[in-house]
Amino acid sequence: MSRFSKARPTASLFGQLLTLTGLTLVAAQAISLFLIFNLPPPTPDFYRLTEIVSAFRGQHTTFTERRPLELVTVNEPPGPAMEGRNMPEIRLKLSEELNVPVNRIIIAGDRGPFSDRRVGRILRDRLARQGAPRDEAFLLDPFQVAVAQADGHWRVVRPVRGFGLSPWQQRIALWFVLTAFAMTPLAYIFARRLSAPHPAVR
Repeated sequence: MSRFSKARPTASLFGQLLTLTGLTLVAAQAISLFLIFNLPPPTPDFYRLTEIVSAFRGQHTTFTERRPLELVTVNEPPGPAMEGRNMPEIRLKLSEELNVPVNRIIIAGDRGPFSDRRVGRILRDRLARQGAPRDEAFLLDPFQVAVAQADGHWRVVRPVRGFGLSPWQQRIALWFVLTAFAMTPLAYIFARRLSAPHPAVR
């Protein structure tokens, strides 16, 4: 009887810990799925090609809600190169505006793991409400537009780097915070049960 008495708390503790682990995983997955299908996509800053061309020409453009563009000279071309069905068209337009061969232009950037095609539609609708044509080309932050120079250097136009998290990093942080809030009451209940004294078994 004494062996059985000592074994019961161990088995009960294992079962409660296993239940807590399982509920934690289920809750985390449920919250992630809810956020994916219900939260709108993060909307990054966007820049028209005319604004990028003006930056290459040294013209100052005032941005009220967006970070300004900077023009820098670097030794190596930026990467990785952006891919998309409209990238060749954008490079061609930049080639025409800047009067440089298209093969000397690189558009680089990493949109992160939460890239969403809905962002493009949202921004085009916003431009349309501002009176701009819906087919106006633009680039989403982060990006770098580089033009090769005769001396081997690259002139690059890019948004000025700021402090804080990018839109997709903010989305990940939000997932962690909501998961922690959702699991706190459950963890408290299990902690109280695990710390409660077991009744003596005779």
